[in-house]
Amino acid sequence: MDRRTAFLSSALALAAVGTTTTASAGNKGGFKRTVLYGTPKNPQEFDKYYFETHTPLVVAAKGAARIEIAKCSPLPDGSAPPFYLIFEIWFDSQAQMDEVLGSAAWKAVREDVKNFATGGVTALLSKIEM
Repeated sequence: MDRRTAFLSSALALAAVGTTTTASAGNKGGFKRTVLYGTPKNPQEFDKYYFETHTPLVVAAKGAARIEIAKCSPLPDGSAPPFYLIFEIWFDSQAQMDEVLGSAAWKAVREDVKNFATGGVTALLSKIEM
């Protein structure tokens, strides 16, 4: 499965479980988990695993307000970006975030990262101000 097909399949799966891949108008406040993946040793293997194996685990951890996956583009000078892929998951409240990120399903998501993230991972939690 090519990257475009895998992404479309992931988006359709997210929509099927009631999680959108686009911003909701007027959605202010809440919390966000951002995961920044460094450039993997083998980008093709990363993409295959991420979209075919890891993303379904994320979808199974229901309860997020919104999910977004973005590939990083080269910098204006043509050099490689500092990160390969950005994953963001939004929550309407601290309680919702705590429930989802503390679930057994999300534990499976966290444990799976070691299976594909050969370029390193940076994870952030943030409170959305506007």
